[in-house]
Amino acid sequence: MLASTRFCTAAIAGTGGGKTVAGMIWLLIQMVQNPGQQWVVAEPTWDMVGRVLLTSTPGRMSLVDLLGRFDSDQVYLRSQGVLRHRLGTVYFVSAERPQALQGAHVAGVWLDEAGLMKLEAWLTVLQRVGYAGGKVLITTTPYNRGWLKTQVYDRWMDGDGDYYVVRFPSTANPRFPVEAVERARRTMSTSRFAMLYEGQFGQAEGQVYDCFDAVRHSVEPFEVPVDWPRVGGIDLGFNNPTAGVLLARDPDGVWYWYQEHYLREATLDRHAAMLRAAGGGAFPWYGDPSAAQQLQELRRGGLQVVGANNDVKAGIDTVYSLFASNRLRVFRSCRYGLDELESYVWQKGEEGFEDKPVKENDHLMDALRYALHSVEKGAALRLWT
Repeated sequence: MLASTRFCTAAIAGTGGGKTVAGMIWLLIQMVQNPGQQWVVAEPTWDMVGRVLLTSTPGRMSLVDLLGRFDSDQVYLRSQGVLRHRLGTVYFVSAERPQALQGAHVAGVWLDEAGLMKLEAWLTVLQRVGYAGGKVLITTTPYNRGWLKTQVYDRWMDGDGDYYVVRFPSTANPRFPVEAVERARRTMSTSRFAMLYEGQFGQAEGQVYDCFDAVRHSVEPFEVPVDWPRVGGIDLGFNNPTAGVLLARDPDGVWYWYQEHYLREATLDRHAAMLRAAGGGAFPWYGDPSAAQQLQELRRGGLQVVGANNDVKAGIDTVYSLFASNRLRVFRSCRYGLDELESYVWQKGEEGFEDKPVKENDHLMDALRYALHSVEKGAALRLWT
């Protein structure tokens, strides 16, 4: 792993296997070999930045302390998340807001626990390192079968020379207590244990659409016949993305999610213009009925938008039944949607999973149920053109 020269190297491992320490050493090696460059180090949250990268624990020093061994005059600007070192500049960021990863072109990015990050963060990283021909290191435990599998692991498995993956279990770390592993093996499901302690990909715990199968339910894009009825669903945001799904139904009643819209920090008239350009001005759209003013603005922008049936549990049941009966398929070009389907999970309470989904990375999921539940449960087909 440390000797890899590939564009992207990923250490996909069991919890406590030593991958974060390996990431620190990788960054130090890269800085020594490429002095004077800029680097980005990211964790899923700011709390993890402080807890994992900035705080020493018994048996593991912090990244700041490690780099300080090679420059006693280094300066860490906590308010800016910037470390000034004689070997280069390191920017500490949280992937909670993927736009935080935007900025100058850098020589390399280290994503720690990337399995908890959104596809949007990964696509932003590709922009950051592309111009300078930089490298990416991923260190993580797998938590689902989302973008980490499809965009990195599967590419490596298919022989893409830009990617290199090493996998190892928690017990690869000789200090990891074997009794803890055996306890987890006895108390966890087989698939969850395989993910968390053996570094193998599996279904996310509590996945809402656990009947979804990427092989069976995703299809290569094709030209949708003009006479198929179409409908759209839209979930509105600004700092959070505005997300839209474009769906068509074939003569056998099978729905195809053939296009997606996913954009932050844009005005409603811009969203409307983009969706009209995608053909969305010719069919009805369903959105959150509580956002009446925003829906009216979209109507002024040329979209036929109405308030959706916003019964969350019933909407999820509708979408679930469509997947389960093989009446809903997704174009493989809808990358954000496929990623959300794998990471969309139920909230977990003290007594198990609750009947409400986690409100995170769910914008396309909301848009999907707005459209399909509204249409399947009584919306007027005469609105379609």
